[in-house]
Amino acid sequence: MIKTKYQWKTKAEGIVKDEEIFKTILKNRKISNYEIFFSMGKEHLHDPFLLNDMQKAVNRIKSAIKQKEKIIIFGDYDCDGITAIAVLVRTLRHLGADIDFDLPDRFYEGYGLNMRAVEDIISNGYKLVITVDNGITCVEEVESLKNAGIDTIITDHHEAAEVIPDAYAIVHPKLSPEYPFTEIAGVMVAYKLAQALSGHYLENLFDLVMIGTIADLMPLDNENQAMVNLGIEVIKNTKNIGLKKLIEFSNLDIINVTAIAFKIAPKINSSGRLNQAKSAVELLITEDIKIANDLIIDIEKNHDLRKRLTEEAFLICEENVNPKDSILVVASKDLHEGVIGICAQRLVEKYQ
Repeated sequence: MIKTKYQWKTKAEGIVKDEEIFKTILKNRKISNYEIFFSMGKEHLHDPFLLNDMQKAVNRIKSAIKQKEKIIIFGDYDCDGITAIAVLVRTLRHLGADIDFDLPDRFYEGYGLNMRAVEDIISNGYKLVITVDNGITCVEEVESLKNAGIDTIITDHHEAAEVIPDAYAIVHPKLSPEYPFTEIAGVMVAYKLAQALSGHYLENLFDLVMIGTIADLMPLDNENQAMVNLGIEVIKNTKNIGLKKLIEFSNLDIINVTAIAFKIAPKINSSGRLNQAKSAVELLITEDIKIANDLIIDIEKNHDLRKRLTEEAFLICEENVNPKDSILVVASKDLHEGVIGICAQRLVEKYQ
């Protein structure tokens, strides 16, 4: 039997009989029919035009493509953000857009659109900015872009503050009263925009959306579960060269949610943790096998380095822990910033 990592507060009293375990799990997740739940497909994906400002965003992007305006996608450095960038880059390239992407320096700029990026966007002549997995709190940055004559379309899923950026369009599930399910990842919001732009489901992107959804720990319910079902099937025969390389170098016996969560997504995340997220994006958007071969080596090196840095950092954390404390607070200048979250999680698991 696998030993649990946590002291669970269970809903079922005592020890559940072996033959009742599956039924108990279904009951706890409020799944009435597991066959339907695990076979949900495209019919359970909601209409993208139910999201606020979707039509406005689509019209502006199509106009930019027609006018041959320079467009830039600004994303985040985690797996959700990286896959979201890849989804829109691949879509807009197919539609003939003049498209680039950027993301912040994790260690010096932190999360989200920033003034360094704004200055670069202005100086490089971009006319349209599309944020993915960020932007909803970037009031000053969006205002600066607007003052420079640059439109911003925000696609995000994070909590909004009291003041909303004065963007050209904001596509956000929590700001969309008509949208029936708000707990979707940034990559799903980006996919909804891609779907609305193309006019069809874009099955070839299901694998990327599935990976970002799992990596961002979205609740596997409603259209999230539908996308996971669809994405698992697509990735088994994926046409994405970069994903093929990730699968090849992960030595997977089976491709399922566990494999994505513990093998594929962490490798994409590792690049972001070491400030090499652009390499992960390039891997997921390239159509060149030679480039993919070079990038996967870099991704693997980043992942190995991330694991080594994590082990070193965790040893430092252990030296600073007093297990008798009811609340653990650990601080050290010797911790690598990119692995602090992983160390915190491991401390939670060990000391409960």
